[in-house]
Amino acid sequence: MALSGRRVAFVVFAFAVVLLSAGICAAQPVKFARYPHTFEGKLAFTYHGDIWVANDDGSDPYRLTNHMARDIYPRFSPDGQWIAFSSNRMGNYDIYRVPVTGGEPEQLTFFSGIDVMANWTPDGERIIFRTDRRGTWGTPLYTVGMDGELPMPLNMDRGYHGMMSLDGKYLAFNRQSFRYWRKHYKGNLSTDVWLQDLATHEITQLTDTNLKNFREHRQDVYPMWGADGMIYFMSERDDTYNIWKISLEGGDPVQVTKHDKDGIQYPAMSPDGKTLTYECNFQIWKLDIESGSTEQVHVDLGFDPKENLIEFDHVNSQADGFAPSPKGDYTAVDYHGEIFIVPTDQEVGEKKRVTRSPWRDRNEKYSPDGKYLAFMSDETGEEELWIYETETGTTRQLTDQETLKRGYMWSPDSKQIALVGSNRLFIVDVEQSTVEEVGHNSAYGYYLNDWSKDGKWLIYTRWRDDYNQDLYLFNIETREEYNISQNPFYDGDGKFSEDEKKVVFRSTRNGDRARVFVVSLAKVTVDRDDPLWREREKNGENGKEKKEEDEQQEDAPDEPEEDDEKKDDEDEQAAVTDDGGKAQPEDEKEQAEADDSDEGEEAAEADEAEEEEPTLVIDLDGIERRAEQISDNCYDVDNLFVKGDKVYFTGRDGSGSGFFSLKLNGEGERKIAGGSFHNITPTADKSNVFYKSGNHVYKMRIGSSRGSRVNFSFTVEIDKPKEWAQILNEAWRVMKYHFYDENMHGYDWDAIRAKYTPLLDYVGSYGEVYELANEMIGELNASHCGVSGPEKRMPNAYNSAILGFEMIPDGDYYKVDHIYREGPADKEWVELEKGDYVLAIDGVDVRAGENYWKILNRTLNDYVTVKVSDDPASGETRDVRIDSTSTGALGNIKYEEWVESNRDYVEKISDGKIAYVHIKSMNRSCLERFTQEIRRFYDYEGIVVDIRYNGGGNIDQQLLDILSRRAYQYWTNRWAAPEMGRRHRESIVGPKVMLINWGSASNSEVTPLGFRDLELGKIVGNPTAGAVIATGSYRLINGARIRTPGGLVVRYNPLRENNYGLNLENYGVAPDIWVENTPEDRMKGYDRELTVAAETAMDMLREREEKITEMKEAERKKGVEHVRYINSNHESEDDG
Repeated sequence: MALSGRRVAFVVFAFAVVLLSAGICAAQPVKFARYPHTFEGKLAFTYHGDIWVANDDGSDPYRLTNHMARDIYPRFSPDGQWIAFSSNRMGNYDIYRVPVTGGEPEQLTFFSGIDVMANWTPDGERIIFRTDRRGTWGTPLYTVGMDGELPMPLNMDRGYHGMMSLDGKYLAFNRQSFRYWRKHYKGNLSTDVWLQDLATHEITQLTDTNLKNFREHRQDVYPMWGADGMIYFMSERDDTYNIWKISLEGGDPVQVTKHDKDGIQYPAMSPDGKTLTYECNFQIWKLDIESGSTEQVHVDLGFDPKENLIEFDHVNSQADGFAPSPKGDYTAVDYHGEIFIVPTDQEVGEKKRVTRSPWRDRNEKYSPDGKYLAFMSDETGEEELWIYETETGTTRQLTDQETLKRGYMWSPDSKQIALVGSNRLFIVDVEQSTVEEVGHNSAYGYYLNDWSKDGKWLIYTRWRDDYNQDLYLFNIETREEYNISQNPFYDGDGKFSEDEKKVVFRSTRNGDRARVFVVSLAKVTVDRDDPLWREREKNGENGKEKKEEDEQQEDAPDEPEEDDEKKDDEDEQAAVTDDGGKAQPEDEKEQAEADDSDEGEEAAEADEAEEEEPTLVIDLDGIERRAEQISDNCYDVDNLFVKGDKVYFTGRDGSGSGFFSLKLNGEGERKIAGGSFHNITPTADKSNVFYKSGNHVYKMRIGSSRGSRVNFSFTVEIDKPKEWAQILNEAWRVMKYHFYDENMHGYDWDAIRAKYTPLLDYVGSYGEVYELANEMIGELNASHCGVSGPEKRMPNAYNSAILGFEMIPDGDYYKVDHIYREGPADKEWVELEKGDYVLAIDGVDVRAGENYWKILNRTLNDYVTVKVSDDPASGETRDVRIDSTSTGALGNIKYEEWVESNRDYVEKISDGKIAYVHIKSMNRSCLERFTQEIRRFYDYEGIVVDIRYNGGGNIDQQLLDILSRRAYQYWTNRWAAPEMGRRHRESIVGPKVMLINWGSASNSEVTPLGFRDLELGKIVGNPTAGAVIATGSYRLINGARIRTPGGLVVRYNPLRENNYGLNLENYGVAPDIWVENTPEDRMKGYDRELTVAAETAMDMLREREEKITEMKEAERKKGVEHVRYINSNHESEDDG
């Protein structure tokens, strides 16, 4: 099949890129050199993960560092003798320095978190760096000296990048992080330039000082001091990143550079403030501060790569995906984008290679007759359907369509393939290679489930306009579909019974966990609960009626059929053997018994089956009433298939995951085997199943409880430059089809790819490919985007042991300054108090100034002995044993301490009337915690719901439902407490305040906007991030992942089409009451935002109480008048 011109152009272009990549090491002007810095005629930069030094005109370059790790942010010392940088050569980024003339780098920081180089102090005595080692919602900038002493924080609440003025009096810095590769963002998440007086520690905001103008705030990043005393920084104020400057007194910034086609990145000022270097259009530039002139620097490099560009991955039975042949004697497996056919029994048959290319080949499926193996390949740039002929070994392309391929299914006669492309359904003729569209679903798309034996009918699951999924029968000839589930809950994954009179499927209609259901396609003519029917059944008088009524089941909708996207997230594993398919002797008896139980009766049924083709009879009248649940104990069912009078499926019961069987009449529910059975697939005769557990493929006979591993070995060649081209193109294609806006936010997505693809010539690692992909994706100005993935982790990585307390120098020793609540040191049996002195850690003496992280990075045991003393001069000491934890666990300990401190504070200032909860994330566990806390605070009179720093999730509906609840009744009795029976119990009666800030993102923006629109209370704080897209994740060829921002979120507006109002992406929710914590607030431990929120709740409570008092008075007056009226009537009657 001939390729279209567009496809040919892509293949030629990609091949040209590969050819250039092959010659990358020849001397040529480089691009994508990162983090340039210059001083006294020298230029340093990072290229292919190493530090290089050249003359500042680009001549005479030499490699300063040469390591498998990644060395970044080189910075010359003020005396020009050293270059400091960050490197992950110990498994995480630490600070190092190396002489400009070369030598072995010296490590200066020792912590298992992240330490990233910023700048030297002007005197050259210390290095400023950012880190994640301290703080709940942000960490100060730190400094470290040259003698390996303990790094110390600067006197600030948080900092991300900074530089001291040349006289050492001031620090210009950013307070929060930013994504350097995202373009055009405006909002409250933008970072600004701040100034600190290092003598008084006073902190002043210099840019974007008007908070209420937040929707026009741009990124102002990398503040630097020039020799003219001005602060230079990078900003998108003219919609393209350029260099701007501002005085330390503030005022309006002035634009310095005028780049318009591509923005600036990674600017850095020389130690003398005279020259600023930066990247622009992926090349190095210099800015002369005195004259304001700019100059591009050309650097020619020729070098030997530090690692092989071609590697060979020797595979031992691992697979990303698989497909058994119809007989089960062979298994097609894909691994790292290559497809092989391997014999299921290693001693019978030979392996075959199906594909050999740098592109991604996967999602293989045998035709029912075994003549073909279909698979998906992106060799043309688009992912298309290809065919491999098993007899001749030839391959050919079947489709040529610019659409997202969601899944496909073979017809029973192997002549056709049903294919889902985006939201359209196609039928592909295998011989003619023709493609015909037969269906279109505007609501989303289709999930193919089953195909009738005569080839005339499909079962598929599809979305409806109301966001529900139902099960449909589709007539291929007439193109008519029939809804056979008709239920407001999820119904999907339908399979025909063998006589095709019923469909089994899975549904959540009886709860939120999928169960097995069955529906009869024809009207049900008998009542199986009728005792007379049961009598005839017992006497064998019902004939075929039994068979017609015994097949009931249900299943859930298939996800897009991409084996590599299914996570092996079960801890259990089925019992397996590694003998390549041979049953172990001790299993033979069990195997025979299993065959007798499940196979024997089915074989007998097969002998009696009529050979006539069944005619599909569908009676839709009342079909929604016929579905029956037939599984009782199993839930989360999946992977259904029918054999004889049984349905087989994976699922869970009280003992965990497993593989189950069940008769279609609901009897005989049985757990065949326990463990994980991912992508379980039966052979054509359904006598065996194949499945994945971990990264391996297993085969198991239907009646057995044990599987045997399919053993094989082969070698996959990985040509890195070609694979990097595939990764970048797939990232581009994934965004093309998965991005929520088909107009790509108004940007030319084809042109953007054309801009970035040539840069593949200059990358030297997977990490740099991810950077390139992110630069490309960043052009869209969208949240919930990005590529991240595996790099080579350096050996000897350490993990710092955390003891759960902080220390400060005091004289000759360190003194305990803080013990984290509920941390490792906050135990009844740990005799440690604030103010104690630490004399030794893990048997090593420690003195003030020494870097104790060197000790804590290599502890032998989890329990660490700390020698402490109330007074070191007294000579009295005691040993304290502490069960250390990890840096990750410490983050949660700090978080819980922060929450409890806030709760105590709100309790105190509200006299116990206002409850406080913080929601850390919008996920199920946080929802359960929130529900428990609402029960706990049942009798409080109001609540502050804090969602600051909450990155999102998807529980807004449940949260708003709980917050919407009102008290409506009391149920009590004569002995009960008056308040005990209030309904609804999971509610707060009284004022509600929601607290937000710039760290509230995604679902934490949807929630406060819903809170406002539903008029549930008041919103306090400062605007949210403006990052609202429903997103997913997609696995790339090497295990990296790209986020897929595919869901539009808009405000409800009944006056507009579809009731679609404002798009919440790049919007940001503003508060009702504006307040923001200052740096001074945070440094003092004062939460101004929380204070205002609690005070607002108290004000609302007072207003509520006043209204209630007014209502009571009105009711009292009304009652008095009513009494007067009655009394007057009585008096008139008496008078009569």
